[in-house]
Amino acid sequence: MKANSNMMSKILGFGILLLSTSAFAMLDDKDCLTASNLLALDAQYEYSMLNDNYQFFEKNLHTNFVWIHNHATYVQNSRAELVDPMRKRRQENKPSYSSKRTQEDVQVLTANMTGVVHGYTTVERSSSPRDAMGNKIGDRYHFMRTYYKENDACYLLSNHTMLIPPVEK
Repeated sequence: MKANSNMMSKILGFGILLLSTSAFAMLDDKDCLTASNLLALDAQYEYSMLNDNYQFFEKNLHTNFVWIHNHATYVQNSRAELVDPMRKRRQENKPSYSSKRTQEDVQVLTANMTGVVHGYTTVERSSSPRDAMGNKIGDRYHFMRTYYKENDACYLLSNHTMLIPPVEK
């Protein structure tokens, strides 16, 4: 049953990606920095993180992409630092680190040739703890991703994520 749930989650995620990709490609507004286009691109980012879709990142990340994690406890300083481990996991047929990613309260801010997408993502992993009902308890992060426009396309320049500690009850 757990495998079916995982499979259904991935199928649903793939459907969302197809819809967002199709919507992104068919929009009459060719400006990638509109809120709707940035939201679609960011949804593709989340789906690609879930499925180790390193091809998406090779195409859509700046070469010197930087990702700052939790109080700078870990910093990835290039596209390769994100893509290479994904490619290796895929080649070795190993699963992605996350089994589910859910975004909430996502907002977009744009200025000139730059767009910022920020909000919250809850990430579930196979190792995530479970609550009393058996549901996985995911890690909740605040994220802020900076996209820039070059030659009518948008690319991800940086990502900053901060783990939000669980509330004690």
